[in-house]
Amino acid sequence: MLFAAADPVEAANDTGLGGSVWGTDLDRAEAVAGRLECGTAWINHHAETSLAQPFAGSKDSGVGVAGGPWGLYGNLSPFIVHRPAEG
Repeated sequence: MLFAAADPVEAANDTGLGGSVWGTDLDRAEAVAGRLECGTAWINHHAETSLAQPFAGSKDSGVGVAGGPWGLYGNLSPFIVHRPAEG
């Protein structure tokens, strides 16, 4: 998608779930990706996920986290019983 906005990052930040930055200078692309307000940012590819990595949105996009231990912990409900020591 091409943006006519003066600042493409500002235009992209109007969304929130995921974003991608494309370029030949990977350090510059990573710096731009760091300015994105989204849950996941890819460099030179898009929407590639792994179950070992978290995937989440930001702002009003999505609820919670999927993937990796973060997704697992979000679905757990710890239950703890405290019992006094017998003595």
